[in-house]
Parts: sequence; C-alpha cells; structure tokens
Amino acid sequence: MRVTVADLVGSALGLTCVAGHAGLSAPVHWVHVFETTDPTPWLTGGEFLLTVDLGRRDDADVAELCRRLARRGVAGIGFGVGITSDAVPKAWIREAERHGIPLLEVPLGVPFIGISRFVSDRDLQEQARRAEAMLRQQAEFAALALAPTSAAAITERLAVLLDADAAVYLPADDRLERLHAASTGDAGDAPFASEHLRDQVLRLLEAEQPAVTVAASGWYVRAVRLGDAASEGIGLLARRERFSALESMYIGSSMAIAELGSRSRAATDERLADLRAKALAQVWTTESDELREALLRWLLGRDTELVLVVLGGAARRDDATGGAEPLHVPGMVAAAAFEEEVVALLPAGVLDAAWEPPAGRSAGVSGPVDVQRFAAAKAEAQLAARAAARAAAARLDAAALLSSHGAAIVDREQASGLRSVIRDRLARAAGPEAEELERALAAFLRRNGHAGAAAAELGVHRQTLAVRLRRAERILALDLDDPDDRATLWLALRSAAPAR
Repeated sequence: MRVTVADLVGSALGLTCVAGHAGLSAPVHWVHVFETTDPTPWLTGGEFLLTVDLGRRDDADVAELCRRLARRGVAGIGFGVGITSDAVPKAWIREAERHGIPLLEVPLGVPFIGISRFVSDRDLQEQARRAEAMLRQQAEFAALALAPTSAAAITERLAVLLDADAAVYLPADDRLERLHAASTGDAGDAPFASEHLRDQVLRLLEAEQPAVTVAASGWYVRAVRLGDAASEGIGLLARRERFSALESMYIGSSMAIAELGSRSRAATDERLADLRAKALAQVWTTESDELREALLRWLLGRDTELVLVVLGGAARRDDATGGAEPLHVPGMVAAAAFEEEVVALLPAGVLDAAWEPPAGRSAGVSGPVDVQRFAAAKAEAQLAARAAARAAAARLDAAALLSSHGAAIVDREQASGLRSVIRDRLARAAGPEAEELERALAAFLRRNGHAGAAAAELGVHRQTLAVRLRRAERILALDLDDPDDRATLWLALRSAAPAR
C-alpha cells in the first residue's frame, strides 16, 4: 500500500495535523515544495505540498488556493512554521478544514527534504514487496495456463496485486467492462474515459505489439492484448502511479503465460526460463538490496544458499536462431547474458564438481553464500572467471582461487578484487578478529617472512603473531612457506593499505 498522509503524522518526523483529519487516509504520490501563487496547473493529483507561505497570502487568496487544490485532488499540505509564521495561520486551518484537505504543521527543525525522503523510502519498500509478491504469483499463473482460465480473470488478479483499477475493452460490442476498483477508492470509469486512451486501444487492436502504456488525465494505463484480441479484447490496468519496468514486464509475462493454455509444457518452461533470466539480470544490476533479495528468494524457492557461475566474454550467437547461444549448467535455476559475461545461478550443493563449460570457454565458480552475501559471490565468480581465462583453464572454483592461480593476477583491478575475496573469507570465519589476521599477514609478507620484525611492527609477541598466521592459513587454505601462495597474498594485500 502507498504511504498515506496518516503515515506522515504517525512517523518520527514530528508532524501535527491541524485540519482536514477526515482526509488523512489519502495516498501520497509525490512530495513537492511550492511558493507560487497557483501551483495547480502543474499538479496531477495525489501530491503532498510543502510551503512556508513566503508571499504571506491574505485570507481571500488562501480561500481561493485551497479551493483550487481541493479540485485538483492534492493529498495534503505541510505548512512550515518558524519562518514566516510561528504557527499555522488561522485562515489556512479554516479553509483546509472547509475543503477537506489534511493540513500538517511542520516544525522548523524538520527539513522538507526529510519528508520527501520518508515518502521515497516507503515507496522503495513497497516496490520490493510488490516485486516479491509478483514473482511468487508466477507459479500460480503458470498453473492457470494449463487450465481453462479467461485472460480477463488474469487481468483482475493482476489489478488486485498491483493495487490498480482494471477493465476490459470488448471490441465486438464496443463496450468497456469494469473488473476491479483499487483499494484507494472506486474512481468509476474516469481512468478509462480518455479519448486518447481509446485511440491507442484501437491502434493496439490493429498492431502486432502486445502492450502499450498511456498517460492521460493524471492516470497511467497499461493496455494489453488478451489472447485473440478481436474476441477477448484489451485488458486495461490503471493507476495514478507509473508502472515500473519490472511491473510492466510482469504484466506482459503473466498475460503471455495465460495465452499458453493449450500449448505444451515445454513452451511454458521456456517462457518461465525467460522470466527467470530477466529476474536474474535485474538481480545482477540493481542497487536495491531489498529488491535483489526479493528476486533471489523467488528464484531459489526453499533454498537459502546460492552459487554463481560466470563465463567470461560475450554470449556466443546461435547460428540457427541468430540469438544468444543458451548457457546450460546442470541444476541451474536461471541464466542471463551480458555484454562481457554470461551468468548462471544455482542452489548451493547442486553443481557437479566435474562440470566444465563449452569448449574454448573459461568459467569461474563462487563459493556457497546466503542471499545477503550475493555481492561477495559475484566478486568471487567474476575474479575466478578472469583468472581461469588468463591461465587458459576451463574452470576455476573460488575455493582454489588463492592457491592455484596467483600468477594470473597481474593487474591492479584483479589484485584489488582478490583482496576483497580474502577479506570476505576472513570476515566469515573470524568475525571481528578478521582485521587482526589481515594485518598479521600483511606485516609478515612486508617483512619478507621475518616473524620477529613483523611482530615488532604490530607491537605483539612473536607467539601471538604465529597463532594469527596459522589461523589465517587454515581459513584461506594457504601455506605461507609456499612461495606461490606468499606471492599471491602479497599481490592482493599490497593493492591497498592494510585494514585498520
């Protein structure tokens, strides 16, 4: 559910509602600061407006402004006190109450950007929740594809999940049939009444494209062909909030799955594999931890740990289809191709130790991690893939990365990446003592293996240093008496100053 004006009042921001209490349930779509005489030409509805009334409007101007804002459908007003007024002026309170607009007093110590950030953060949380719910629903829609279910029923289910109004346009009767009203209130046919939308729907009936998004009269409407559009019609989903790229993809994929009805299971699996590939691509590139974890949990199902396989180089082209040659790793749940690499996601423990990539390719395999440590697995797999390519090896597992391929680490970027892997392994095994172990290794190597000099540099007893070095050796599966292992560690640890 979207953040409401009531959520702003109930937050830790310290806002107080001084008028318009009946409208506190209004959803907030945007937060804007305004000091213009009349901001309504640039409003679409659902905005929470912030002002300190720099122009010091008189009572008549306040009355006219509130009348216009109410007609435009704003969610509420925040009045900042302590600059032009020590308290919210009585005229503002009177007119906001008259027009049913929630009016909140904003203390001087609360920055307007803090209110905007609160709404943005809540929106990101809601997007992550929707993403997880949408992806979990895919299995249900896949099952529906094997049973006689109308595309209109799928549209209605999507509307419930996306908190949108829904309708279907039936071209045979030139009729609009309402299916669902969003939780924010029944807007009637208003979301679908635009002539511009009607023109786009008619074009969609004649075109080959499967869907289109139309923005009209403050609504965003996603129009989707339902199977045989001439008979089943056009599904319409409408919201005040723009549909995200992930939501648009989900709507299209759900409709496509619904169309499969009479097709074979193989075709269904292909469609689901494509959806999983898109989800993995989103996981690989997103900066949102919440969205990444939601997508990974959907992809992995009951499994809680994952392994990544990375093939260096761009995806090869399939001569028969002209598309990217598919990557198949036994046991994988998804694979995605990028310009510089191809990636496969597997539950931990299912990858065959004897598996190798296609001839002429080099693969890097991460260690098993839980979904919160995805970034560490990504770094391990990418680094192992690059090291395998340099050594002309078919496959390199991250577990053998340090001991087997130090000679392949020749540039600063890879050395820095290897250092990240070392730090991650030490942190997982030693917790808060990881920094001590790293400093012990760095000092020992910097002093060319002279334990006495290294202990003096660290200010510890030689026996303490020896204990730390042995523990680090066990964690990293390295031998400090082996010159190759020492060279590998030094190449990595010298890439940046030691941890402090």
